[in-house]
Amino acid sequence: MRQSRLSRTDALVLFGLVLLTSLTGLWLFRDYGLSWDEPLFYKFARTMPRAYSLAEQRAGTFNFERDIDTDHWYYGPAYVLLATPGVRLLQAFGLAEFDAWRLANFSAFVLGLIFLYILARRWLEWPAALGVALLTASQPVLWGHAFINPKDIPLMSIFIAAVYFGLRMVDQVSSPEEPASDQAHLARQRSIFKFLLSIGLVALALAVLAWPLTPLWNEAIQAIIHTLYRAPAQSLAGQFFSAFAPGAAVTPMEVYIDLGLEALPQIQRLVTLLAAPFALMGLALTVWPAPARRLLRWLDDGPLGPLPSMPSLQTPPVELPRLARATLLPGIALGLAVSIRVVSPLVGLLVLVYFLLQPGRRSWMVIIVYAVVASLVCYASWPYLWGAPIAKFLQVFRHMASNPQILPVLFEGQVYPSDGLPRDYLPTLLARTLSEPVWLLFGLGVAAAAYWSWRREADWRSPAILLLWLLVPFTYILLLRPPMYDGYRHFLFILPPIFLLAGFGLQAAFRRVHQRALQLAILALVAGLGAAGIARTHPYEYAYSNALVGGMGSAFRRFETDYWLTCYKESLAQVNHSAADRPTLFVLRQPALAEYYAAGGVRVEPFQSDADATFPGSLLLLTTRSNVDQAYHAQDPTIYQVTKDGAVLCVVRRIE
Repeated sequence: MRQSRLSRTDALVLFGLVLLTSLTGLWLFRDYGLSWDEPLFYKFARTMPRAYSLAEQRAGTFNFERDIDTDHWYYGPAYVLLATPGVRLLQAFGLAEFDAWRLANFSAFVLGLIFLYILARRWLEWPAALGVALLTASQPVLWGHAFINPKDIPLMSIFIAAVYFGLRMVDQVSSPEEPASDQAHLARQRSIFKFLLSIGLVALALAVLAWPLTPLWNEAIQAIIHTLYRAPAQSLAGQFFSAFAPGAAVTPMEVYIDLGLEALPQIQRLVTLLAAPFALMGLALTVWPAPARRLLRWLDDGPLGPLPSMPSLQTPPVELPRLARATLLPGIALGLAVSIRVVSPLVGLLVLVYFLLQPGRRSWMVIIVYAVVASLVCYASWPYLWGAPIAKFLQVFRHMASNPQILPVLFEGQVYPSDGLPRDYLPTLLARTLSEPVWLLFGLGVAAAAYWSWRREADWRSPAILLLWLLVPFTYILLLRPPMYDGYRHFLFILPPIFLLAGFGLQAAFRRVHQRALQLAILALVAGLGAAGIARTHPYEYAYSNALVGGMGSAFRRFETDYWLTCYKESLAQVNHSAADRPTLFVLRQPALAEYYAAGGVRVEPFQSDADATFPGSLLLLTTRSNVDQAYHAQDPTIYQVTKDGAVLCVVRRIE
């Protein structure tokens, strides 16, 4: 199933995919209203060149916290660094700044589609790989984000590219396993058994000792926090502690000790959960060693064979230039991905697991050089890290993991704080917001991949990596329940493995349907269902709900729809008709967006709910996000409203 190089057919397929997608994007990109993230992000982009000025850094005339709005210094600027030249070029040809960024964002999306197709071709024939790209391109939720989301769409695309280059690197540096004698074969199986037993016993010890030794852990936490708190500020320990406790200078040590003791039960539960499967494996290998050895031999000689072997600790000097060439592009891709969002070390984890799962000869030096290149690229492209890279990276990681901005979120008809959402928040939204064929194809694809792997028609390692790509962040969200809002836009990078595994489902279908015309008809149907959703919800595609759950109309008042307030553009187009009356428009959320679209005769004012300054004859613009429109002046008449597919997105009321 695996393809080593692209053919002329692939080039034609990619050309057609890019041409069709790009022409559609050029036709539609001006239709979208500004999202509330965009103005600050583009201001951040305009400011970033100063961050690369060593003269300003040394003179102290530039400061991230002072010169960049909100918390944008926590976002790596790699995308800004790569996209700004193209944006400036588009502006030189007369395009407005926001429109130029829209095309840059969409170009990042198209680039992600290209790498997704190439990644799919590692395992799938070109019709199924094309199906993966079309399924992705036709997702309304992604199409809507592709223009107005300068953070999460570039992250998704660079994530795909980094995974592709990383897996290709491992293939290049792994030598096929040489045929071994029966004695050597048995010795390798014994070493694998010992390795698994060691992991299992360590996990068993962690699972058993996590709770009985609670008093010891309490003492250790107090001692560790005391040591870190008292460490000199310039020491490595001091920088480490300040990254997680920026207010330590004015906060008593006892506060951090109490926080550590309160967090201990959560850590114990997490350790127990993660260690339990390996602990059970270690227990089984200890209690039933003979059957376990027979099972291991059967797996090695059968469906999972050859099983992984241990990498070497030695690298011949003559191999170093080849390893350096193999790791350069993957390291650059990983470094840029981390410099966009700190979740991207997950790419390195996936590549490491794929490396460890290989049965052939390879050296640990590959992973070391890969990590060094990625670290250097990340550091060079992220000025905020300069001076104290470890401490500041940990600070960014802590900030992004906790996502301290807490917003109200409408879910199943109830408004929750974003840090208190039910566990089924993400699964429910994934079921509602992806087009109708996705989960059917995904289930078929997982079954097909498992079947082909069992019959040794496909290498089981690749589907395992795709599942790991999906399940690691998915499990993190279910277990730790980080704050989430705006749907699942912060986790768009978990969608590509869903579409790739759906591609295995298409491959299984195409093994039954051999006629190329019928295969293309199936692809047209699969993509057409998503495209119909795009047409039905344009230009609010990111608020899409699929037909299986009743569309956007069924989501209204139960789930968030226009959470980015792009309906302000259409709302102000209606208000501007009253500009001759010089109306005053009060806006509850993000009045700057409304002001951007307001005609000269419209006066925009912020609406303060605790100090209502509206007066008879004035207008009030409200969003239906979190059903907030029901809370203010509900008795006053609605004179304008923006609706789409049965959902009301914005309302304008005249105050009486």
